[in-house]
Order: sequence, then structure tokens, then C-alpha cells
Amino acid sequence: MSPRPSRTCRLSLTLSAATLVLGSLAACSEDAPSVSQPSSPAGATSSAPTASSPTPSAAAPTTTEAPTSSTSSTSSMSTPPAAPSTAPSPASSTVAGERSDAVKLCGADSSKDDKTCGSTASTVKGSAIYCSADLPSDMRGDVDAVLYRNGSEVYSASINRPGGMGSVIVNYSVGKLQLPAGDYTCALKGGGKTYVNSTKVDGPDGRATQGMACDGSTMYSQSNVTHCESNSSTLSSPSSVGCSAMVTDLKGRSVSATLETPEGPKSLNLSNSFQLGSAVVYLRAPATAFPGGIPSGAYTCTFKVDNQDVIRIPFTVS
Repeated sequence: MSPRPSRTCRLSLTLSAATLVLGSLAACSEDAPSVSQPSSPAGATSSAPTASSPTPSAAAPTTTEAPTSSTSSTSSMSTPPAAPSTAPSPASSTVAGERSDAVKLCGADSSKDDKTCGSTASTVKGSAIYCSADLPSDMRGDVDAVLYRNGSEVYSASINRPGGMGSVIVNYSVGKLQLPAGDYTCALKGGGKTYVNSTKVDGPDGRATQGMACDGSTMYSQSNVTHCESNSSTLSSPSSVGCSAMVTDLKGRSVSATLETPEGPKSLNLSNSFQLGSAVVYLRAPATAFPGGIPSGAYTCTFKVDNQDVIRIPFTVS
């Protein structure tokens, strides 16, 4: 009897940085922002204020079944993998579960072509972190994948694994920004068991980092992650005014943004109770948001969590 083909279950979180977006500030004092799922890139528009507060655990994650030849980590697997080895780990003190070498974390620079990790990197640096695991065959049915930073949830998703075969692959990206520094733990939960492993991320440290101002028309935007690519202290005749930042520890908290302009402040509530732990947030105001066009002068973009300033980004328009 020929071996049963292996299957790879992928949870793609490249849109998981959960961008909170503000399209136009023109009607921000009148219109409440709409809420869209992360799979709807059209949620960010330039004609009406919008806010995306995604709930990946409620939306079906991307799941594909790849042929054996395209997944090197499972290409030779003819029998279900053995139960992961377990040992005491510092991760267990912050995230419940048994440490398992079968759960591997790495950066984009050390991941394989199929986005699996050959081993857990001692340190990850960059814009993305990957978690992959060959789980035991008895971990089937619904499997929850949760990524934590310093013990606080960053992202969660669920996948159905009826056959108990193949690798589970999770990747979390923040666009072209750098992942915030901290201890990251990937936890896979199913069948009454939880397997975890951890690594450190070398990146900007702080609650809110990488605050930048830019012409909104030049913003990087892909997979529902939008941000300035560089910081400009002075914007010369911009077609729109934009700012962005990476903010952590958001789960269950309210998030808002204020743009202080020469004509007065313009504010928008982005989320009353954010459902993920981290987000790339941005605000963009086109010329139509200002009577007579974008005025010259001093501006400050402020992002707030629970009505407390977490980052202020000053700039001028000339």
C-alpha cells in the first residue's frame, strides 16, 4: 500500500497586522467609521472614513492543500509524526502549554521556500515572523494558533485539521516595518493539548514605535497593511497628509486618532474594543478634507489607546 500523501495546512497572516485605517477626514465629525473584515482590502477608501478592526478567529483563515513535492518538511512523511518532545521552558511561565521542538519559529530570512522553519531561530529580526509545526496525528479537528508577545496575545486564528496530517504554517507580517522587540511565543492548541515554543525578536522597543509622517499618496499598502515608508518632517505641497505607527498591547482597548492642523483638530474613533493585540495604524487626509486645500503650517498626528496618547508625530506642510 502506498503511503498516504501528506497535507500542508497554511494559516496566512500577512494581513494580520490589522491596520486600522482612516480614509478621508472630510466627514469625520459626522460619519461613524465602518468596520470590515481583514479579507476586504476595499475597506480603505479615499472618499469616506473607514476603520478595519478585524476578527481573524471569526473569519475563515486561508487554508490550502499543497502537493507533497512542494512541502519539503512533509515530503517524506509516510506515517503520522511522533508526539512532540516536551521540556520545562520559560515560555510556560507566561503562556500555558508544553514546550515542543516540533513548534518552530524563524524570520523570513531563514524560512524555507514553503515558509516552514527548519529550526527555531535564537533571534528574529525583520518585518515577519513564521511559526510552523508538524503536529501529532491525534491533534486533529479544530486547532487554534495563537501568537503572543511578552505574554500578551498578538493574533489568533483557527483551522480545521480533520486528517491530523501535515504541517501547520503561520506567518505574521507588519508590511515593511520592523516587528516590535519582545519575547514571541507560538502556541498551537487542539485535542486538549497545547504545544508552545518561543524566540526573541530584535526590533524597536516600546508601546508605539516607527511613527512617521508622509504624503498619503506615497504610502505602502499591501494585504491590508498600510504605512508610511519613511518619515518626513516637512511635506512640500502634498496631495494628502498621512501618518502611521506600529502599536502593541491593543486587545480589548479603544483606539483613536487625532490630526491637529492649522485649521483645528480632526479626530476619529477607530475602534471601541480592538480585537487583536497589535496593529499598524494609519491616518490619511486628502486635500478634499480641507476647505480650500491642505493649509501650510504645523501638524501633529496623535494615536491614542484608551484615550491616552501613545505616540505623537509632528510635521509641517509647506
